[in-house]
Amino acid sequence: SIKGIHLEFDRFWDQNVYKGFTKVASTGLLNNANVTRVAAAAHTSGGSDTQWDYKTPDEILADFNNALTAVWAANDMAEDALPNQILIPVYQFGQLVTRKVGTTGDKSILTYVKENNIVAQQGKNLEILPCKWCYHAGTDSADRMVVYINDVEKIRYHQTAPLRRLNVEIADLAFKTLYVAQVSEVEFLYPTTVYYVDGI
Repeated sequence: SIKGIHLEFDRFWDQNVYKGFTKVASTGLLNNANVTRVAAAAHTSGGSDTQWDYKTPDEILADFNNALTAVWAANDMAEDALPNQILIPVYQFGQLVTRKVGTTGDKSILTYVKENNIVAQQGKNLEILPCKWCYHAGTDSADRMVVYINDVEKIRYHQTAPLRRLNVEIADLAFKTLYVAQVSEVEFLYPTTVYYVDGI
């Protein structure tokens, strides 16, 4: 059906933007080799417990601020070089929403992070969004956080030819038609404006 064709194209579009396709050696927003990638800090000194399951709200906030600071510093701390968007796996997003800060339990970690990150302190807005493609996207299949500047002057993606239907052909007692589209690979104009943190 036409609805099914559009649904399948949407799935293709989604994977192409975030991950790319091994078949054609393309990459996406989450796995570009030119982007700096680091491991998240451990909960215990010298430990391997980098996941947010083990961390305090302040340690989680530090993971955010360390990444934000790294991007800002890598771009000469220019006014337009503060990241404005962060993607994290759905599970970790759920942790931020569900876990509370303080003894009164009236504030989620997500609210705490949004209020106390360095972007907010500069009077700008930071979006923290769940993304299914972040799950196992990092080194050794670690969960990945992606910090970046969502700006077409820094990173962009083109649909060079929208999905369209070609002429109908009649063959083998059936009506046949092809749907075609053309898309580009995600283009990183300034790779330093993106940053990966693995093991959250």
